[in-house]
Amino acid sequence: MGRFSCAISAPRLHASSCRCSCSGGSTTTLDRLQQALGARHPGLVIAGVRTSRFQRITAEEAAADAHSITASGARLVFCGLGCPRQENWVHAMRPMLSMPLVAVGAAFPLWAGERTMAPAWMQRTGLEWLYRLGQEPSRLAGRYLIHNPLFLLGVLAQKTGWQQPKLPAADAPPEYWG
Repeated sequence: MGRFSCAISAPRLHASSCRCSCSGGSTTTLDRLQQALGARHPGLVIAGVRTSRFQRITAEEAAADAHSITASGARLVFCGLGCPRQENWVHAMRPMLSMPLVAVGAAFPLWAGERTMAPAWMQRTGLEWLYRLGQEPSRLAGRYLIHNPLFLLGVLAQKTGWQQPKLPAADAPPEYWG
């Protein structure tokens, strides 16, 4: 919960009655999230929630989601689909929504009290990833121990000129995740 307080100050939430929408996660997580955030930030209004469909969605479904979010009156959208689905979702939904879209990763289960935050010293020293790896080794080992080093090698290859970046075609359709 501490990270949420830092990112969006509680006094401003109390004063402004901020309306937000939350996309991603399970029904149970979103229910707990609404209760926890409502108790911690009384000025925060969760105008809408949408559970993850855990699959790609059609452009029509994405448009319907965008309409639902807009109709809710939300002024801010949190997306907790996990990496990289949430980044794809934010990128694809950006042209359809006028409010800020924030990819929050594993914040929903943390804010809902389903997972624990890393100790403050681990957060300060950049070792929060190690704490999370210890909590969910089967889910995160591939990401942290294989994919992250490969990403860093790719960055090094591009910076040294060994490899050119592989960018999608300009006319490639966006990936909609739900």
